[in-house]
Amino acid sequence: MTGQQGPPRRTTRAGDDSGVTRSQHIIVVLVVLSRLAALAQVAGAVIAARDRYPHLVPVILLAAAVWAESLTLLLTAWRAGRFRPAWVSADVVFNVAGLIAGAELTGTADFASWANFMYPYTVIASIAAGAVLIRLTAVLATALTLAGSYILAAVAVGGGPAWNILPNSSSYLGTILIIWTIAGQFRRFGRDLDRSREEAVAQAVDLDRQREHARQARLLHDRVLQTMETLARDQWIPDTRLRQHVAREATWLRRFVEGQQPDRSSDLASALRAVVDTHRALGLQVELNTAQLDQARPGLPDVLLDALAGAVDEALTNVAKHAGVNAATVHASASGRGIQVSVVDHGRGFTPGLADRLGIRESIKARMTVAGGRAAIESTPGTGTCIELWGPLTQGT
Repeated sequence: MTGQQGPPRRTTRAGDDSGVTRSQHIIVVLVVLSRLAALAQVAGAVIAARDRYPHLVPVILLAAAVWAESLTLLLTAWRAGRFRPAWVSADVVFNVAGLIAGAELTGTADFASWANFMYPYTVIASIAAGAVLIRLTAVLATALTLAGSYILAAVAVGGGPAWNILPNSSSYLGTILIIWTIAGQFRRFGRDLDRSREEAVAQAVDLDRQREHARQARLLHDRVLQTMETLARDQWIPDTRLRQHVAREATWLRRFVEGQQPDRSSDLASALRAVVDTHRALGLQVELNTAQLDQARPGLPDVLLDALAGAVDEALTNVAKHAGVNAATVHASASGRGIQVSVVDHGRGFTPGLADRLGIRESIKARMTVAGGRAAIESTPGTGTCIELWGPLTQGT
C-alpha cells in the first residue's frame, strides 16, 4: 500500500511556489470531488436505511468517523496541493477497518444492500489510491487489500453467496486500475504541457532578447557608430594611432550592429594577444606571457574565452586611465582544472573596498562570475594592482 509520487517538475499555478504541478492539482480536484460524492452517498444511506439497522447509534458514529477522516484528508491535500502516498495508505487502512465494522453493524440480511454503505463508499474512495500511487505493485496491493477485506467481512457475517461476493470484490481492482491508467496518461500529458510551456517561455525570452538587441543596435548605429566613423575619417583625430584604433573599433561595432559575428579568436593565447595589441597601439607597454598555456589544448568554451579576454581588456584600460603608469604585465597559465590569467601593474594602486569602480564590478567581476569563474583584486595605494582571473576547464578541454 505504499508508492512514490513522482518529483514535482516545476510550479505551474500562479502564486504558488511549492513545486505543485498542474497535473497534481487537477488530480487533487478529481479525488476531492469523487470523495465528496462518496460522503453524500454515506449520509443518504444512513438516512434512508435508518430503520433497518439493529443499532443505529454505532452506525451514525461510523458514518461520522468516515466523514471526519475524509474531510481531514481532503483539507490537508487541498492545502498542500497534492496527495502524498503515505496519506493514501493511511486512508486505505481506515477503510479496511470501516468495511469490517460496517459489515458487523449491518448484519447478514442487509449486507448486500445499500444499508452497508461502507462497500460503495470504499469503492469510490479507492479512486484516491489509483490516482496518487505511481507503482503498479502498490496499486495492486491496495486493490487486493480492499477486496480481501470485503471478502473477509462477507464471510464473517454470512453476507451472501460467492457469485455475489466475488464480483463485488473485483470492483476494487477494476476501479483502481482504470483510474491508475488514466492518471498515468494525465501525468504524461501534464509533463508534455509543462515542457511545451517552458519551450514557449524560452522562445519568448529569446524573441525579447532579439528585439532588445535590435533596439540597441539602432541606437548604436544612429549615434555612436556614425560618430566613430566620422572621427576615423580625414584628420578629425590628429594622432594616427588613435585614429586607426577608432577605425578598427568602428568596424567591429558595425559588424555587431549588422548582426554579424565579430572576429573571434579560436584560443585564449590569440585572444589575449589581440587585446594586448590593441592597447599597445594606444601607447600602453604590455608584456604578455602565455608560454604556460598548453598549445595542444582545444579552445575554451566561448563564454569563458570572451570573459577572460574582456576582463583583461578592462583591466588594461584601467591601467591606462587610473594607474599613472604606461606599463603592465599579462600572464596566463593552465593548471589542474582551471585557467588563470593575471594583470599586474606597478602604478598608484587603490583601496579595493573604497574604489570599486563600475568597470571592476561589472566588466571584470560580474563577467567572470557569469562565465562560472571568479576575479580577485589585490591593490594597495602606492604599490600597484594585481588582478587574478580564474575560469574552470570543462571536461575534454
